[in-house]
Amino acid sequence: MPQKSIDEVRAAYTQKRCEYIWQISGNPDPIMRLNTALLDNDTQEIESMKQLLSMQQVKYNLQNTADGIFNKSRLRVAYLLPFTGMTGGTQIQIEQSNHLAAKGHDVLVYSHAQKPTWIECKTRYFQIPAECNIYEIVPKVDVVIAGYWDLVVDALKIDAPVKYHFAQGDFDIFEFDKMEPSQKHIITSAYQLPVRILTVSGIMNQKINELFGRASTIIPNAIDKTIFYPSGKSGMENSPLEILLVGSDTIRFKGHDTILGALFGLKALGYSFKINWLTQLPLKNSYKSLGMDIKQYIAPSREQIGNIYRKCDIYICGSKYESFGLPPLEAMSCGVTVVTSDNGGIRDYAVDEYNSLIYEPGNVRMLVNKLQKLFDCPELRKTLKINGLLTSKKYSWNKSVAILGKELQKSATTTIQAVKTF
Repeated sequence: MPQKSIDEVRAAYTQKRCEYIWQISGNPDPIMRLNTALLDNDTQEIESMKQLLSMQQVKYNLQNTADGIFNKSRLRVAYLLPFTGMTGGTQIQIEQSNHLAAKGHDVLVYSHAQKPTWIECKTRYFQIPAECNIYEIVPKVDVVIAGYWDLVVDALKIDAPVKYHFAQGDFDIFEFDKMEPSQKHIITSAYQLPVRILTVSGIMNQKINELFGRASTIIPNAIDKTIFYPSGKSGMENSPLEILLVGSDTIRFKGHDTILGALFGLKALGYSFKINWLTQLPLKNSYKSLGMDIKQYIAPSREQIGNIYRKCDIYICGSKYESFGLPPLEAMSCGVTVVTSDNGGIRDYAVDEYNSLIYEPGNVRMLVNKLQKLFDCPELRKTLKINGLLTSKKYSWNKSVAILGKELQKSATTTIQAVKTF
């Protein structure tokens, strides 16, 4: 019998988890709803659920389920990863787990996928056999962090007093309105399960509250300064200027059609430039008809990625939406001038005319105007570059993990949950 691919394994377990969510959502447990309200300190929902439980004559006690880890300085933390491919979401989870371990915590990482080779995983990594559920393998821990909404099902079944869903944003947030009613129901039900929610930005915090009525704690993303640092070229620029694009041309929300349309228009106006395109897979289209100089960099190493950034003068982001938008910040950290769409995620750090130029997603004419302004004014490029470097310095892993550490310790003192008594 042929071995299943990781995509097949992932799909099978996602289906299994969704069936579980559908089942419990059809017969909501007021204890579970009370526990979610207790985690969010939702006083109105707490009182409502207490009244419902009283009417149903359900007996329960309120107790601090994390009392046993209250005084622990070294927590045992388990991360549950949905996949380990070269994505920004995976990068953040691995980096976060690495730095949490560096702070002295015992960090374990679990996934059905193989240990990633494109990024260093400095924690203990466990690949779950295809025939096993993740929750069956994870031992008793102090904290469990589910890296995707369906993995909350496994988190609930793991023996851990503190449980989180780390929501980094995907179609479940930004294309929620386009989904089938059944998908909406399952995802909404998953977000209602009694685990705390971590997220990465203000726009995610807002969306989670608007869509699902849940509170979340922002743990800002950060930059690996050993990879993303300026070149030290003393302000020297290429001639012609070199432009950087990042991401697959098959992912429509990344907005590369807008970028290419604008660059074609810029070329027609007589501007010269080169394009460096960093992508995990070969570009689907050749773009030869555009008559532009495009060099592909396919699945480079992280060290090579940093070098590619540093060789460029301008980075352009075209995304319709992003939960945070890591590449623009990485570009700033490498001393690259940033032009970005107003995709939501960049609002935490990007300021128009200060550290970047910002345009309306999908607006080709506006992007052409922004690029003209940038090409015509070397002093503006220099100012944006300097301020971008200053901005990127605020996003260090020491700061990010310190915020996470405080959040975990806080949860160890305030995880009050209802436990049924019989």
